Amino acid sequence: MKLNIIMLLAFLLTVTSCSIVGSDSNKSTIVGEWEWIKSTGGFAGHTITPDSPGYSKQQLHFGRDDEFSFFRADTLVTSGQYSLSKESDKIMIEYNTGNSPHIPDQWVELNKNDILVLNDRCADCYTSTYKRGN
Repeated sequence: MKLNIIMLLAFLLTVTSCSIVGSDSNKSTIVGEWEWIKSTGGFAGHTITPDSPGYSKQQLHFGRDDEFSFFRADTLVTSGQYSLSKESDKIMIEYNTGNSPHIPDQWVELNKNDILVLNDRCADCYTSTYKRGN
């Protein structure tokens, strides 16, 4: 009997820990407009922002229909489908852009539902921070 209760509790804990993966209501935490704040990383570990020379405002839009769009200076750069999955206790977002410019898969962190952190999946890559738009 104790084993059944422990297994039930472990199952419930697993289900509730998948906050943005799974049902449509859970996925809604990432749905919306996201405005780029900064990116940090690279071999030198530097930080870039929309005010950095050569950079401009960037936005990500995630729709309820699993579609995303990436804009730079209000110009569409790429779009396609996205999917969320859980891997090694982390949430991963995978992008499918078809023939458009590719975006690599990234680890996802949501902080207080209004800050989105996307970590590239490689050494010396970038961590980009976005805030929820209006």
